[in-house]
Amino acid sequence: FQGSSENFLHFYEGALMAVDSLEKTGIKVDLEVWDTEQKSSKVKNFVSSGVLSNADLIIGPVYPAEQKEISDFAAKHKIPVISPLSPSDEYTKDNPYFFQINPSREYTAAKTREYIANSYKNGNIVVLQTSNSGNEAENEASALRKAIEKEGGKGNGSIRICNFRKDGFASLKNMMVKDKKNVLVMPTVNEAEVSVVVSNIKNLNNEFDIVVIGNNRFPQFESIDPEHYHNANLEFLTPYWPDMEQEVTRSFIHNFRVFYRTDPNQYSIQGYDVTFFFVKAISDYGADFGKCLTREKISLVQGTYRFHQPEAGGGYVNRGLSVVQYLPSFEIDRKMVIAD
Repeated sequence: FQGSSENFLHFYEGALMAVDSLEKTGIKVDLEVWDTEQKSSKVKNFVSSGVLSNADLIIGPVYPAEQKEISDFAAKHKIPVISPLSPSDEYTKDNPYFFQINPSREYTAAKTREYIANSYKNGNIVVLQTSNSGNEAENEASALRKAIEKEGGKGNGSIRICNFRKDGFASLKNMMVKDKKNVLVMPTVNEAEVSVVVSNIKNLNNEFDIVVIGNNRFPQFESIDPEHYHNANLEFLTPYWPDMEQEVTRSFIHNFRVFYRTDPNQYSIQGYDVTFFFVKAISDYGADFGKCLTREKISLVQGTYRFHQPEAGGGYVNRGLSVVQYLPSFEIDRKMVIAD
């Protein structure tokens, strides 16, 4: 397996572990696996052939381009269908049997601004412009002002923009203050731009109290030394993060190592969480378990599932987010859970 195919294999490994855990609690699971080959034509064949007609629960497909046929089929036959990885809500809005694990990027961005407004509204907030276009930074600063005003802070004048691309490190240093928390907001998800900024933060940390607010894609950037994130006191919101303080997380990692003689990754953990949560939900409440999810308080390995139905007659979106914090001690903590 190569590329994304390998990630799906890891997801399947986690799902198998969930089935094993569920069967130990007395829940019998008949698991069938179908390869879509990332082709919508294959999904159409599965639907038309009738092989899915007896399903109690469908997990996937992963990609939105392949989900329409399954979503329509599931809605017609009242079969819960789970979108396990995509943040797209394209099919969530009009299918009451559709469950979206990852919140949309827009929702995560809005909750990040709300978190900044709640935690740092009295700080020195600086939005970094790292690309040639200033629109991204301008738009982020405007949205932050509104979020802070909503929380009772002063929106005008409390947020500044640093054109890091044009004016560099010296300009950023001139914007720092010594008597406040300096909150550096980075709206970019460009790896090279992130690298240039965080590699310079260490030069400021000796003089100023700094926190960098970034994106949950940052840890995936292989060219960036994680030490830079710790020096920057990086924080971001993410729908999943394994908390080693939890017994369920430590137990899963131990069992996974015994099972597969290797460490799990985020895909194998996601496979476990999704499979365990929804199979147990359908066992407890039946196919209409969406109406009962507020009662389903299951400790998961890396997720906090809090499902919300944005529109009457539509599907459910998970709104559980973790605030992840990189500490100077080189620890990574789940600082808090934000769940509507």
